[in-house]
Amino acid sequence: MTQQHKNRLILVGLFLMFFLPVLLAIVLNSRWVQFSPAQTRNYGQLIQPVISLGAPVAGVSDETLRSRWWLIYADSAECLDACQKQMQTLHQLHLSAGKEFNRVGLMFMPTAEGAIPALPADVVAVQQPSPELLLAVKNAVGAAPTERWLLLMDPLGNILMRYPPGFDASRVRKDLSILLRWSPLGKDA
Repeated sequence: MTQQHKNRLILVGLFLMFFLPVLLAIVLNSRWVQFSPAQTRNYGQLIQPVISLGAPVAGVSDETLRSRWWLIYADSAECLDACQKQMQTLHQLHLSAGKEFNRVGLMFMPTAEGAIPALPADVVAVQQPSPELLLAVKNAVGAAPTERWLLLMDPLGNILMRYPPGFDASRVRKDLSILLRWSPLGKDA
């Protein structure tokens, strides 16, 4: 093989090395190829489109609401044994946020009338949810009953992720840590 052939092979190799990934990306995003990954990194179900809360949440100041990521746990107002255990698990999840503790808030939202029991100190209990909040939760969970769902709301007031009843708190923690690591929202709190 002559030097001229070697130089041409090197040039073709460089060309392919730089332009083949671009060409592959164009093909995968074209209308001819329907590519979507089989699995995502997040555990929670993304809500598309996100649900924006236009009205403030009763019992929570707008400044507090807009400065944190919120884990909203929806259950009946009585909050029986299973609910109390879930709230303790969420309290532990909140504590595990470590240095990001102030960027995360826990909220208990009753889905029915009743007296709210004693909850951990870091949990904000919505005494009387506004119709807008109840509608937002109903839209977030779809046709399923609204009890025992966990919703994730960003500091801008958008409910963007849901976790069904029986969710795994350690996997919720992984989702939350990824969001807190990559999102600048709520860092000034």
